Amino acid sequence: VERARAHSRRQRRAGRGAVGGARCGVVEELIGHRSQYPALGGHHRADRSDPGKLMRRGRDFRIALEVPGHVRSPGRANLAGMSEPAPSQSTNGAGANGSAAGDTQPPMRLGGMAMRNGLLVHGPSSWAAAARNASSGSIDVASGPKPDFGGNRAASVPFLRGPLRMAEAFAVIPIARRALPAARLPFEDPRVLAAAAGVSLINGALRRRGGRNAGTGTEAASVALGLLPALVALSGSELAAYHGVEHKAIAAYEQGSRDPSTAAKEHQRCGSNLIAPLMVFTIAGQALIERLPNKPGQLARLGGSIGSLSLAVEVFAYAERHPDSPLGRAVHASGDAIQRLFATREPNEEQIEVGVAAMDAILAAESAA
Repeated sequence: VERARAHSRRQRRAGRGAVGGARCGVVEELIGHRSQYPALGGHHRADRSDPGKLMRRGRDFRIALEVPGHVRSPGRANLAGMSEPAPSQSTNGAGANGSAAGDTQPPMRLGGMAMRNGLLVHGPSSWAAAARNASSGSIDVASGPKPDFGGNRAASVPFLRGPLRMAEAFAVIPIARRALPAARLPFEDPRVLAAAAGVSLINGALRRRGGRNAGTGTEAASVALGLLPALVALSGSELAAYHGVEHKAIAAYEQGSRDPSTAAKEHQRCGSNLIAPLMVFTIAGQALIERLPNKPGQLARLGGSIGSLSLAVEVFAYAERHPDSPLGRAVHASGDAIQRLFATREPNEEQIEVGVAAMDAILAAESAA
């Protein structure tokens, strides 16, 4: 910009007249999609009437100076002075919602689920998925609107927001699977199905053996056995690596970066942070239900499970708001240990490429929504 203005001033001083045709066009260098600058979700556009008024976050732009009689090829320039400062980073790789003056819009809150060959991401109103096609080796992508059960409207209602948002997230799974035939879900594995069937049989035997006198130990064993199918799914497949892609892609987006390799594979909003609270509340809730005067039916057990989930989500939310509190540190310590030991694995470049495609697709879908 300054070079174009200086050129114009020099021409005026040389008596060549006003250079009305001198222009400076600022063009975003998009790699695959304009969402290279995802911290604003693609909603903010650059003010092209004045190249000095850049409203989009980003570090690298293409500068094309077009001056009459002087043709210059586009060159790469660092506009650090014109872009916003990078947001602060948390210790787990998830960026804080920092922004510059005049831009107070934080990154969208994204969630996701790892698949055996890809990644499913969902935002406030849309979902997107990317999967590596086993036949062609290409990346297949699909996106669409997310089912609305009132999760966004109930975001400020404790104990209700958790089950509603969980229901929305689970409702997306069959929709995405149908729209993306190349995708392979975690449980589309004979080993996982066999483990789930075995757990169901063992739990049934434990409940019949304990009857109404089933103690806390029986409930604890039942809950622990429920984790076995997930452990089987994470072993001996690419699922753990794509779980790492999920965390890295979302954390990089929250940091204002498009490169998932810059972020950690552990994330404080991972569902693994729900496991410890959910186990505690599930064991306590089912133990109380078993001691009701009348024999509890399936409806009572379902109510206890929903209540346990609601309480666990509220603990999860408290830990996210107060990460330095004793409860926050305990929740995140258990979740980080699960992720670090067996739930995630560092992905390779091809897997990261799938994560980038999924993030581009969700940002495009949310921008168009």
